[in-house]
Amino acid sequence: MLTMSKRNRAPRGSRFGIGEWFGYLFAEFDMEQRRGYINAVKGIAERPPCPFKSAVNGLPQPCTKPDGVCSVQLYVRESKQPVMRAAGDEGKLRCTCPSRFHEDGIVQRWIEQELMSDGAEADGACEVIYQAVDFTGPDISEDFSVYIYSFLEGIPLPTKVRWPNYPASGPGHLLPLLQAKAPGQKLAVVVDESFFAALGEMRGAPDPSKADIVWFVVGFEDDNALARLVPRFVRFTSFEQAVAALTTVKEVELELAPAPLPLDCAE
Repeated sequence: MLTMSKRNRAPRGSRFGIGEWFGYLFAEFDMEQRRGYINAVKGIAERPPCPFKSAVNGLPQPCTKPDGVCSVQLYVRESKQPVMRAAGDEGKLRCTCPSRFHEDGIVQRWIEQELMSDGAEADGACEVIYQAVDFTGPDISEDFSVYIYSFLEGIPLPTKVRWPNYPASGPGHLLPLLQAKAPGQKLAVVVDESFFAALGEMRGAPDPSKADIVWFVVGFEDDNALARLVPRFVRFTSFEQAVAALTTVKEVELELAPAPLPLDCAE
C-alpha cells in the first residue's frame, strides 16, 4: 500500500481510468461506443487510425498502442452519486502516449516559434523529446466487462487500482535521455501539466539563450467529444536544474483503499 500525504490525496472511491480512447473522450461514450472500441482492441473489429499522427502519402497512420489509450483521467464517485471526472488539477488528462503531443502540428510550430525568437536554429539544432507518463497497474482489459455490461447511464467506475507512475517515467526514462545528450546540445522536452507539476522545483535559467533544456508544457481543453491540446507555458532551465527536478519527482498521492463496487457493474 502506498502511503501518501493528505494534501493531495484523492477521494475514497476514486480510480484512474481511460481519459481518451483512440482520440475521443471516454467520459462521452455510451455503451455501444465502448463495446465497439473493445472489439477493436480485441481484433474483432477494425482498429481506428491514430488521429494525432501526420498522414503519410495521404493515408492515416495506425494506432500502435495495443489498448488504444491516449491518456488517463481520475474518476470519482461519492456515496451513491453518479461517477464524475475529478475536478480541478486532479481531473486533468494525463498523456500516456507520445503521439498525443502531435495533434495538428501545434507543438512542433510552437517549438519552432519559441526557439527562433530566442535566437536558436529550431531545425536540426534542437532534439525534441515527447515524454508521456507510464500507467501502472492491471491491464485496462480487466475492466472491459464493466464497460460492456454497464446498465446505468454515465461513466462506469474502473474496478482496478491504477495510477500514473511519474518516478518510472521521470527518473527512470526521461533522465537517462537527458544524461545522454551531447555537451552543448540544447533539448526541447514536451510534457503535460500534470507531469511537470510532479517534478521538483525548477526556477528557470537566468539567460534563456544559454539554457540546456527547454520545457514545453501543454494542457487539454474539452471540445464536445474531444480534448484539444493547448500550449500552456515554456520553461528554460539548465541541465543541472532539470536533473535535480527529475530526481525529486513526486508520486501520485492516492489513498489506495478499496472503493465500493460500482453501481453499474453487472455480475
